[in-house]
Amino acid sequence: MLLKPWSYFGLCRNVLVAGLLGLVACEPVPGTVILQDDFEQAGAAVPRPPEISSESAHSGSFSYKVALASAYGPSWQATWDAAGQPKKLRVKAWLNLPGNRQKTAVVVEVARNGATRYWRTLSVNEVVKRFHQWELVWKTFVLPRDIGPDDTIKVYLWQAGERQILYVDDWTIEKVAP
Repeated sequence: MLLKPWSYFGLCRNVLVAGLLGLVACEPVPGTVILQDDFEQAGAAVPRPPEISSESAHSGSFSYKVALASAYGPSWQATWDAAGQPKKLRVKAWLNLPGNRQKTAVVVEVARNGATRYWRTLSVNEVVKRFHQWELVWKTFVLPRDIGPDDTIKVYLWQAGERQILYVDDWTIEKVAP
């Protein structure tokens, strides 16, 4: 099942979980795309949310613009059970960065009863070496073995420290085979 959820605050809801940005090569199991968003549906909304931009896009006409005032880009969350109980998540996104001054990361976080139990990142600045153009970043995240059905998985883009305008497009989260 292919879902393209999006909400005004950048949280995708009622979707299954998978991986964002992966460095380990794991093959996706057919039908395990949990989230795939090219931001075209949000771009067609009236009124269009301010985070959705037609200034630059990898595919289609729209992308998610992370503004100077925002430390966070698109995000998604679900319980482990609702996500299909993945052992590994692969997260992929196309990013357009203005330079390497900001510290941008894709984060996968697992929380139990509001307390963070797992927090892993992909440092985008270690991967992207070309700027003012679209670059694919991805990573496979291995989730903790003792994750429970009610634990919450969150996947989001985060700018730590100095912020710059950047664009995100064609964001995918997949459940990958062990």
